[in-house]
Amino acid sequence: MHFHLKLFLFLLVLSLKPVVYTQAQTSDSRLKNTSAKANSDPFGLDLPATGSKWLYPTGTVIASVGTSLGVIGYPSWGSRSAFLPILIQAEYSFDPHWSAGGYLGFYSIRYSEHYGPESYSSRLSSTILGGKLTFHGTDILNELLDVDMDLRKIDLYSSFSAGLVSRKWKVDQHYESTRNWSRQVYPSLGLVLGARYFFVPGFSVYGEIGKGQFGFFTFGGAWKLR
Repeated sequence: MHFHLKLFLFLLVLSLKPVVYTQAQTSDSRLKNTSAKANSDPFGLDLPATGSKWLYPTGTVIASVGTSLGVIGYPSWGSRSAFLPILIQAEYSFDPHWSAGGYLGFYSIRYSEHYGPESYSSRLSSTILGGKLTFHGTDILNELLDVDMDLRKIDLYSSFSAGLVSRKWKVDQHYESTRNWSRQVYPSLGLVLGARYFFVPGFSVYGEIGKGQFGFFTFGGAWKLR
């Protein structure tokens, strides 16, 4: 009888051992999953871990070409004619949620005016150069709004830009004294909300609303180079 009791206890321990091991493993994995839910970014914010579907793993490079409607900060006198502005941008993801880069833009507008009985023409050429910081937050909006936007295709972001604008007037020579035609250089700040849609992994179209580099609505195409 004593032998049978020992055998029973031995078998009981063996049967419980896998259960204890499994429970320890489960607790371990839960701990790992919990720690994976938060990701401390370079600015000390606890943001969700992005996962394999994320469009902007660290090291991603995006280049874009765009234009703007509702161009702001340009004179409205006389008759005007102009092409749309050209804006070239590039950005590098130094963190899955954050990217930084630069931009270069050009805009030219022609004016026709009357000065007394005569008319003359002038052209205002504008070049803008600067840098931008962008926060990509599609996954955070998914959590906040309880929606399921496709992280492989949709990028919702906000960008802050700071740069310098250089303007140069060119006017009919014998009317140069009618206005101050000297070159102007001044700072420019911008803040936009934007969205990109990736038709294929390497190409997307984008649109931005807010005070951009040239206007209140900026749109174009973007290419994922890396």
